Amino acid sequence: MMDTKQDRQQVRLLLSPKEAAQALAISERTLWDLRKNGEIPSITVGKKSIRYPVTGLERYIAEQVEKSA
Repeated sequence: MMDTKQDRQQVRLLLSPKEAAQALAISERTLWDLRKNGEIPSITVGKKSIRYPVTGLERYIAEQVEKSA
């Protein structure tokens, strides 16, 4: 089995606000509002860096799909 470049890439567990917003196809402002309302989890890395766990984003998407069903 050949090892592809994608296979060798490290899995990202945390995303920056810009990356998280892009992943959800929403604006950073909407992401901030969702975070502020407790709908999407985030963590603070260091003193100021906000990061979004990929698992939290996936959970948010699943909840939205459930609500829409």
